[in-house]
Amino acid sequence: MRQTRSGVVFLPYEVHSQEDAIKIGRSIEAWSAATTSPVTSPPQSLPRTRKQVGHTKRRANKRKEQEKNPSRPKIRSSQSKQYQNTYVFKTQFNIRALPFTRAGFIGKRFEVTAEHYTLQDYIDEGFGVVKWDGRNTLGLVDTEDLLFGVLVGPPAGDKTWPSVVMEVERCMARAKHYLRFKKKQDRQGRFMTIAAGLSYGGGQMPGVLCHSKHNNKVIRELMENPP
Repeated sequence: MRQTRSGVVFLPYEVHSQEDAIKIGRSIEAWSAATTSPVTSPPQSLPRTRKQVGHTKRRANKRKEQEKNPSRPKIRSSQSKQYQNTYVFKTQFNIRALPFTRAGFIGKRFEVTAEHYTLQDYIDEGFGVVKWDGRNTLGLVDTEDLLFGVLVGPPAGDKTWPSVVMEVERCMARAKHYLRFKKKQDRQGRFMTIAAGLSYGGGQMPGVLCHSKHNNKVIRELMENPP
């Protein structure tokens, strides 16, 4: 028996007598025995090491801990020390009740009835005051344990953080004085914003946002400010 490149098997014989048929049958049996691989039992898995057993136990313990505290974010073991002082504050607010657009990424616009809201205005509307020390990171969750806000504390052990924040505030105030903003109000609130850097998504090709020559100079000075 012979086999073509495409895998087709054929017999290069012509049958003229009974003896030819017997010879062909024996050739087929011999070819089948030569091409059929013997059935072997699956390989036995090697015994697991102590390190592998410990890794499996640690993963199982992490899953159990996540099931007990679903509102706490999943944190890598290498970052656990950075988040050891993270707390969660549960509110009586349901974020699913907010009106949002069809895409679900942004909320719907609504008419602003006041120029500025004071703390007392929010309290009169039913808001509460959350006391925060400004050091420990505090996550805000709603009634369904959905995280909707985070009060981020300073890096642990960084004594230069206050001076860094003051320098950022000074640079932003200076840039606000020199930048030329559009009159269109930002949808996030009554304050001035300007987009800078790379833009991507929505099917467009990634690219750098364009601004006027004057604004480009101010933005470049702001972005190149040393940390």
